[in-house]
Amino acid sequence: MLSYKARKYVNKEMLIFGIIALIGITVFILGTFFNILREEMPGIALGCIPTGIIGMLLTNSMKRTPEKTEKIVRIKTEERLQLIRYKTGYSAFWIMFIYIAVCNVFSRYIVISFSMFLVITVIVMVVVLLISSIVQHRIS
Repeated sequence: MLSYKARKYVNKEMLIFGIIALIGITVFILGTFFNILREEMPGIALGCIPTGIIGMLLTNSMKRTPEKTEKIVRIKTEERLQLIRYKTGYSAFWIMFIYIAVCNVFSRYIVISFSMFLVITVIVMVVVLLISSIVQHRIS
């Protein structure tokens, strides 16, 4: 039997993944039947619908393994790990802030489209977050 904290965690995850799936279905309907951003909507829907459904299935499977679920909840609420996640986000934010400031300063010399710049920025964000997380785990 799951504890109150674990049940609350599972219910919250189910709600989040349900909302993601609902967004995907809504976007698919808007793009397909109402011709709103017809080219972009299928991509968004194909990202949201499987993420929501698979997330709900995995979260539902957590109910069948209460020991594993309790361990996950304990790890999520452990103070040391929360501090590491906070420090990781903090350092990643300031690194990205500096990155965007430097890009702004050199914007007249950057000869790529805005959409390509955004793609590069998202990739840089993921790399910075991963490196920051590794560094913070080694420091703490």
